[in-house]
Amino acid sequence: MAGEVTSCSVEDYVKKNIIKTKHIIKHVIIPDDKEVICKVRRFALIRFEYPLFNIAISYKVKNKIVNDSVIVISGTTQRFHRFKLSEKAIDGKPLTEETIEKCLEHFSPKFHSDFKYSEEYREKVSKVYLNDLLNEAKEEMK
Repeated sequence: MAGEVTSCSVEDYVKKNIIKTKHIIKHVIIPDDKEVICKVRRFALIRFEYPLFNIAISYKVKNKIVNDSVIVISGTTQRFHRFKLSEKAIDGKPLTEETIEKCLEHFSPKFHSDFKYSEEYREKVSKVYLNDLLNEAKEEMK
């Protein structure tokens, strides 16, 4: 309908496939929260092309303890995937080498193969990217 305004979460937007013809996203609201740390990485063959996958982490930090973490990757066989077991591995704990290692144990995205990269290679790169993101975030917590 022309002129109809709808609000929804990004997760609902993606999961429920709300994209329809003659719709446009006018704005995205991200609340400003000083306790939240967010990091994103994109994996693309060259800088200006569409990424093969994006990986993002977000969590709140209080007294160097991680809470409300979110770990999401796009470009998987399911379009995107949230890793709740990986999140659970770091929630309520400080980011240490051990917690990062435990988080990575539960992180196993599934990709399609194509002529550029195998699914195994993409999974390996995505784990390296997640490890890098978590270590960068750990440094910000100091």
